[in-house]
Amino acid sequence: MATLDKAAIEFVALLKEPQYKAEPPRISDEKIKTLFAALLDHEKIIGEAPYTPKDIQPLLTIFSGYFALSKAYIEHRDANGKAPEQGPEVAYQDELAQLAKGMLDTGGALSLALTAQADSKPAAEFSEQEKAQLAKFRLGISQIFSSAVTLVQNPQYSEANKTVIAAALAENGQAFSDIILVAERGNIANAATQALMYAPKGVEEDMNAFLNQLKSAECTGLCALK
Repeated sequence: MATLDKAAIEFVALLKEPQYKAEPPRISDEKIKTLFAALLDHEKIIGEAPYTPKDIQPLLTIFSGYFALSKAYIEHRDANGKAPEQGPEVAYQDELAQLAKGMLDTGGALSLALTAQADSKPAAEFSEQEKAQLAKFRLGISQIFSSAVTLVQNPQYSEANKTVIAAALAENGQAFSDIILVAERGNIANAATQALMYAPKGVEEDMNAFLNQLKSAECTGLCALK
């Protein structure tokens, strides 16, 4: 498991170059494609299951790295302080969709690591502070998955970008579903159902797979740790 430090440093350095003042680095630029390939080398950065409690902190660092890079696009302004007319979330969707996938993949891995932590000892042995910390981590992951569903619902997102996000939701949905409360599963399933109204045919299979992963009423592990 590696960090995003090197690629993130390169990215920040690019943002300071004159040619990227008006518009941030785009993934369509051949030079940037190489950087994004490094950012999204999930096997190298995130590693593979099984994930254990000792992986929680490294995964949180990776999660934060993807989030910070996303903010760099969302908060980007030109020399006059202006954002793109259609909004940065839409204007830079090609980059943000890829970073969303990074966060979803990391969120799925982190969900598995949190499950391992919750299963590491009887529920009665967790202190209130430990339970609060785990709940905080769960909330952060849930916010990312909810935001990703919103992107699939966005009619201004391209089919290609929705396909990237829907596939990541389906791939990581089971691990995510297992850590959240049953009521929250229902809320996110409702949002995903709404997203399907705006979803092209190419993403329906993945979104339905994600919905099916949210149907379980079983609540064990972190879900039951209250």
